[in-house]
Amino acid sequence: MKLSTLKYGILACLLISPNVFAAPTLYIAASDVDEAVVVDTATDRIVSKITALERPHDIVATPDGEYLIVGALQTEHMRNTAFSIVERSTGQVKFKIPMKGWSYHQVVTRDGHYMLSTNPSEAQVRVVDLDSRQVLKSVSAGSAANHLLLSNDDRYVYVSNERDDTISQIDVGTWSVKQAMQAGRAPGHMVMSPDGKLIYVTSHDTDMVYAVSVEYGEVVDSCRVGKGLHGIGFGDDGKTLFVSSKTEDKLFALDTSMEKSSRRVLELSPEPYHVTVAKGTGKVYVASHKEPKIWVIDQTTLKVLDEIELPAVGHHMEIVY
Repeated sequence: MKLSTLKYGILACLLISPNVFAAPTLYIAASDVDEAVVVDTATDRIVSKITALERPHDIVATPDGEYLIVGALQTEHMRNTAFSIVERSTGQVKFKIPMKGWSYHQVVTRDGHYMLSTNPSEAQVRVVDLDSRQVLKSVSAGSAANHLLLSNDDRYVYVSNERDDTISQIDVGTWSVKQAMQAGRAPGHMVMSPDGKLIYVTSHDTDMVYAVSVEYGEVVDSCRVGKGLHGIGFGDDGKTLFVSSKTEDKLFALDTSMEKSSRRVLELSPEPYHVTVAKGTGKVYVASHKEPKIWVIDQTTLKVLDEIELPAVGHHMEIVY
C-alpha cells in the first residue's frame, strides 16, 4: 500500500510506542467495544488499543506491515459501513473506505494493492483497490461466502461457501472464479499446506476437517475431530493443525496424516474460537467465544502458558512480524 494515498486527516486513536514492534505483534478485534487490542507477543501483555473502530471483526495487515485494514461486523439495520485503514506506527485511523453492508473476513494480496472481503449475506466477494480507495468490483462466489485464503504463489484467493459446500477459486489476474471446489459440507475456516497443494478446512456441521486438493478440486482426505469446529492454524513444524471446538471446549492438535492416533487434545473452557499461530514463537493464540480472554498455548506441549484478559470477546487475530 502506497504512503502517498494517506493524505487525509486523523480520525481517531491512541499512540503506540515504536518499541511495541520489537517482537511479533498480535492484534485482536473486539467488536463489542469498537476496539482492537494490541499485544506484545514477547510478554503476552496488552500494550495499547486502537479505538474509534466500527464493530471490528476481522483485521488484516498490508504485506509491508505498515497498515491494518479493519472491517465492520453486522449490526441491526446496518446498511452502509466502512473499512478503517490504521497506521500501525501511530495506531491512528488515517482514512476510511465506504462499503455497502458489512464485512466478515478479509485478505490482502501480497503486492499490497488489493483487499478482498466477504459478506455472508451475499454470494459475492468485494475487491477493494487500496491505492484508489474504492471497491473495484464484486466477484460472484457461493452462498454464505465466509473465509478467505490467499494461495502461496499469490495467483488465487480461495473462498469457503458454507451453504454451497464449495470453495471458490478466484483468479487474481482476472477477478473471475476459475473453479468451484468440492469441500465436504459447510466449509468454514481454512489454512493452506506449506507446499500449496492442499487446503485444510473445518466444518461445524459435520465435526470434520477436510483436506481439499487444489489440483483436483475435491476432498482427498478427512478426519472427524470434534463438535462445533471453528478456527484452524498450521504449527511451526508444517504438519500440525490446531483446531478449535466451541461445543466440546477443546483445542485439538491434529497431524496432517489425519490419523486419530496422532491427535492431542487440550481442554479449554469456555468455547475456544478463533485460532492464530505466531510462527517462530512456539505459541498458539486461541480466543474464547464466551469470555473476554485469549489463551496462550505452547505448540509442543499443548499447555496453557498464559491468559490475556480483554475488554470484550475477541474475534479475528492478526500477527504482524
